[in-house]
Amino acid sequence: MAFVNEYISDEDIERYHLKNLIEKYKRYTYSPDIDNINWTIDKEEDIWLIFFGREHDPDMDHGYTREHIFVLYYKGQLIEARLWLEEDSSFNISTRPYIINWKLLSLHSPSKNININIDEIKKVLCKALTNYGKYGIDDQDEKGLKESIIVICKNFGESVK
Repeated sequence: MAFVNEYISDEDIERYHLKNLIEKYKRYTYSPDIDNINWTIDKEEDIWLIFFGREHDPDMDHGYTREHIFVLYYKGQLIEARLWLEEDSSFNISTRPYIINWKLLSLHSPSKNININIDEIKKVLCKALTNYGKYGIDDQDEKGLKESIIVICKNFGESVK
């Protein structure tokens, strides 16, 4: 699999009906403007991952928890992945190496007929997250960040939906 980070083309927005998906998840996004949405995609395998944002923290004004919401498109299925950014992850953008340690909270598909092996989904999700890095396509804006990122998916336990 060869994932790349890029902005989503107008053709792909139409092809995958992404306006509907963006509308569904816009409450989590930092910027619901469709022109700013990017993804991590493997075009040969027809797999993509979009980060939509973080869960709001009701105890903080304009605050967020460490829960991150991604949507993975794999084998024709949309799969919502909720991930927790573990405390041993880096928080200072100048830290090198920059560590991203994900814990998988849940996987959910609106399709009731999902016939994909959970372990297979976890592997694909981890590969996509590794390429996504910290900010997806925007990693290139921070000098040396993309090359220094280490993504850890060891907390992708068995207790997923």
